[in-house]
Amino acid sequence: MSPLSQQNTDNEFLREFLNFFRAQYPEVLAQLVIAPVGFLQRAMWNTFARFLDERRASRIRMVATMEGLREYVEPEELLASCGGEDAWVFDPSQV
Repeated sequence: MSPLSQQNTDNEFLREFLNFFRAQYPEVLAQLVIAPVGFLQRAMWNTFARFLDERRASRIRMVATMEGLREYVEPEELLASCGGEDAWVFDPSQV
């Protein structure tokens, strides 16, 4: 089962997140890769993407598995927890 589902997807947050980037960074975002994404989220994106112009919609990629990130991120830059080689771990006590 996918870690994301209809029950634990915050659609309002996603809507606000996309609105924020559209307003604040209209031409800065080169590509956004979201992973892991289940069938429901891909279906929602396919519906939502129809309302965006093709140039903007093509910048957002939905990847089904964490291993799929390797297609977009070099292994040495991808965190080990996502299947890459970078061993960095976030430590909140250092913030």
